[in-house]
Amino acid sequence: MLNRSVYMFYTKSKTISVEKIPVINVSPLRKGTSEEARSVGMAIRKAAEEMGFFYISDHGIPKELINQAYNATKDFFKKPKYFKNKVKINSNHHGFLSIGQSKMEGAKKEDLKESFVWGLDLPDDTSDSEKNPFLGNNQWPEGMPQLRESVYPYFEAGLKCGSEMMKAFALGMDLPEDSFLKTFDKPIARGSIIFYPPQTPDLAG
Repeated sequence: MLNRSVYMFYTKSKTISVEKIPVINVSPLRKGTSEEARSVGMAIRKAAEEMGFFYISDHGIPKELINQAYNATKDFFKKPKYFKNKVKINSNHHGFLSIGQSKMEGAKKEDLKESFVWGLDLPDDTSDSEKNPFLGNNQWPEGMPQLRESVYPYFEAGLKCGSEMMKAFALGMDLPEDSFLKTFDKPIARGSIIFYPPQTPDLAG
């Protein structure tokens, strides 16, 4: 039997100014030439290898869509607790979580926040939830259609941006641009809106 020892080495951490984190314009992934798209992929690869972090700009999600979603979420969290509990979190982890229902691993106290979680809207008779627990029915509150009408288009725009990033990752690795995209058709991505009520400093976890 061959025994091998594996050693992990980590680069020593250091503090940098936020201005040094690269900002990468990803619009060529949507409307540029193939060479321009590849340059985005290579820029992302360089940032990942050298800095480990990067921002993206011109992501294609309209500002008005972001504002629309934000305003709808404020209206939802203003609703009384009994209304929000009608869409209480289900076994697919879709729905409303009240204060104290979530806790970060290692934290001494629960997170003092409310949140509402959703994913892909799928037909009621889908069997996908049997394969993956995060692919299940969404719970949208009755009498408040503007919530879904506002946050779901934003969610879809985020999924589209994510697909474009997967294209960039492939190009940055000198792979065909659809290398990662062709491996799935129903992403388990989830959307979440969060509200932190005012709290005193001694309540921190």
